[in-house]
Amino acid sequence: MSILSFNVRGLNSKLGVLSNYVNSFKSIAEQPEVIFLTETKGDGLLHYDFALKINYFLASYAPALGASGGVAIFIKKGVRFSFISSFENRGTIIDLFLKNCAFRFIGVYGGFDAAVNVPLSDWVSSYACANTIIAGDLNHFSPQGEGWIDGYLASGNGPPDTHNLGGSMDKFLLKGFTDIDYLVLHLGFTSFSDHRPILL
Repeated sequence: MSILSFNVRGLNSKLGVLSNYVNSFKSIAEQPEVIFLTETKGDGLLHYDFALKINYFLASYAPALGASGGVAIFIKKGVRFSFISSFENRGTIIDLFLKNCAFRFIGVYGGFDAAVNVPLSDWVSSYACANTIIAGDLNHFSPQGEGWIDGYLASGNGPPDTHNLGGSMDKFLLKGFTDIDYLVLHLGFTSFSDHRPILL
């Protein structure tokens, strides 16, 4: 299983660069099963366009409100999934059915204050189940309830540096999983974003 999560800070201007990156994997087998993008700042048409360029299926999205937010989950063709829910311009949920496991995937673009994060956390907690992965640019968001672990910290790596100013806003939070690692991909900020993508 592999999941790529990336705050692109605007998908429209990066369609070519991102599609070239996804298509640069040596083989289809090496491509991530799931690609989750935050802050796409786009609507359904932009997300569909990106899905076509990378030959993935657009599984779920929540469009931006004006120039704020926008999230989308792209699934490699052949991977089974089921749409569950979307929340405003900040979250979307699917169930994934891979060869060796089934789990719920929640993609989140968290906020910096309670006005955003409390309703977002309520929504996430209402859908979280025994085997759940939360991914995205969490900012100050944290889910309710017990049992969540930071996949990066749990692997003994210390706080990841996922932003060009330092810090670990971009994360995977896991419930019901053990022995999972992820890494921060250093693709260069100038051509992509001021965030680094992370790969589970």
